[in-house]
Amino acid sequence: MQPAVVVEPGPLATVIITRVPMCGNCGKCHFRGRTHLVRAVDPLGVQRGQRVLIEFPEHHFLLAALLSFGVPLAGLLAGLALGSAGWGLPGGAAGGLLGVAAGYAVLRLLDRRLPPPRPVIVAVCERQEECCEGEDVPGRDPSRVS
Repeated sequence: MQPAVVVEPGPLATVIITRVPMCGNCGKCHFRGRTHLVRAVDPLGVQRGQRVLIEFPEHHFLLAALLSFGVPLAGLLAGLALGSAGWGLPGGAAGGLLGVAAGYAVLRLLDRRLPPPRPVIVAVCERQEECCEGEDVPGRDPSRVS
């Protein structure tokens, strides 16, 4: 779960989040700075200025992994089979390369057509400490794990 602050309430609320170091540089969110605005589904009816916890549903990550690895692999295997059936080993190698390229082209088209994954607001934090799991917060007892 990721802590955030509500900037604009609504069914699709705008929240500001701080990118955590574990996010790394995957490049999916297209943000360069440490903080950025995100649109999140709001089933709780939050208000402006409230601290909340947001979460990306797990199936988004599984689908992304399946598409990212499965589509190019399917293209590679199809290209190998088709190329080697007609022209032997050199044809199989060329077909495999063309199949991977076609797989990445399909991914590019899917990326433009599929809606972006939306995080969901899962909790409203009553206190600062509730939204800062795993972070150093002044006055928080580090031995107490919530």
